[in-house]
Amino acid sequence: MKILKKQQGTASSVMLGLVAAAMVVLLGLKLFPMYMESFKIDTAMESLISDSEIADQSKREIIFSLLKRLDIDDVRRITEHNYKEFIKVSKIKRKVTIQVKYRVENPLFSNLSLVGDFDKQVQN
Repeated sequence: MKILKKQQGTASSVMLGLVAAAMVVLLGLKLFPMYMESFKIDTAMESLISDSEIADQSKREIIFSLLKRLDIDDVRRITEHNYKEFIKVSKIKRKVTIQVKYRVENPLFSNLSLVGDFDKQVQN
């Protein structure tokens, strides 16, 4: 005769598992928009720097071309009103370097936040 042991689980261990799963889902929901926005900015910068006429444009034209692309991609963090604190363009002869540097803070709960520092640079 075999004696079978019943699998024992308590309500507290089930609740602990649910809390852990909820935290993972919450972190995912908070991190996804940050990285999606980062991906959109990367894409806009890469497409702009690959433009064959970028070396002939002024710094201001390059910045506003990037701002148009960001607006089309629905990036709201960097706009025409605040771009000076985020975007830097340097031109040395026909070499163009575009740098976008920004910080994202997403509140998690209570006094805890998720912080992402992004520093992106492309060069032709």
